Amino acid sequence: MRTILQSFWQDESGPEMVEWAVVTVILLVATTFVVILLRNELIALFQNIFAALSQQPPDTWLSP
Repeated sequence: MRTILQSFWQDESGPEMVEWAVVTVILLVATTFVVILLRNELIALFQNIFAALSQQPPDTWLSP
């Protein structure tokens, strides 16, 4: 029983996983905050992209 408790006490995978979880949550919160701040600019950007994609491409193969 003592060896099991010692190996559990010395194992660092649990705290490391908690650290990565905290870093992940911080990054998700920061990304969400930035996306909310840039919401209008992102909407305009995607609308411009979709408008450009919906237009017919110029027919350059038939031009002399």
